[in-house]
Amino acid sequence: MFVRATNGDELAKYLITQFCRYSARGIYNLMISFDPDKIIIGGAISSNSLFIKKMKEGIECLRTRTGAQRVETEILPSKFGNNANLVGAVYNFMIKKAK
Repeated sequence: MFVRATNGDELAKYLITQFCRYSARGIYNLMISFDPDKIIIGGAISSNSLFIKKMKEGIECLRTRTGAQRVETEILPSKFGNNANLVGAVYNFMIKKAK
């Protein structure tokens, strides 16, 4: 979808804008509800700098609009990228096996 948007597909651009907006809203809600120090984005999307940039812009817009400037959560892509889910699954397996 991001490739199509980069190549000028208007529908793809619209859908990505919506996706980033809803992702920003979801992460903003996590920030406001739990006030974590960091939120790590995993999966293939985490390596897409356009997604990360648009999502951070959306979060900043929400923080400004709602006056939640004191809530400061660092948003980072996972160092495991697309394999983040696999690392989590292996970790979960090892924890359960150790019990």
